[in-house]
Amino acid sequence: MKLKYIPYIVLMASFILRVIYIWVFPMPYWYDEIVFISFSKQSFPDLLQTLTAEPHPPVFFLFLKLLPIDNIVLTRTILLLTTYLLSIISLMHAQHYKLLEKYNLNLGIALFFSSYTFLETSMYVKDAVISTPLVLITLFSLLQLYNASGRTKIIQYALPTLLLTVLFFISYSAYIFLGSIVAVIIIYIRRRPMVIAGLVHAL
Repeated sequence: MKLKYIPYIVLMASFILRVIYIWVFPMPYWYDEIVFISFSKQSFPDLLQTLTAEPHPPVFFLFLKLLPIDNIVLTRTILLLTTYLLSIISLMHAQHYKLLEKYNLNLGIALFFSSYTFLETSMYVKDAVISTPLVLITLFSLLQLYNASGRTKIIQYALPTLLLTVLFFISYSAYIFLGSIVAVIIIYIRRRPMVIAGLVHAL
């Protein structure tokens, strides 16, 4: 079996098992979820006023307005489907540019998709159901941007810029997290010759 299929297999198996679990053992909303839902049920002017006092990006609450919130099982299924579809898109993007093979990320991504962090963020009524896979897509697009050059590089600035903008309006925490990663990468790239020189000197 080729390694490039392992992340897809993990995603599909996880999705099927979790859908079965949601429908067989339906879970009531937790307190944090109830808070998010109560925000989303407000009118748009009231929602903006609430978000002024409780600083949260507005997009996810507007997204919740489209969901059948009163049907817990269906809502959780839709959120789960959203996360997994975006995750598949991130994989397709990475594999289109051969990023997973070049950097040996197939097993690492598969482990991430099977981790408790991903499983915990992909089903509950919180902005992480969208922001988590978007962070993944943005990281892959930034990695591709790093590999690009010339005119191609200028064109490819559009995707990570768009994704970062969308993330800002979905999750401040995800935006700050991604910004921190980008800052570390930039610092590493700029100081990489010094790091390499130090290693050579040590050897």
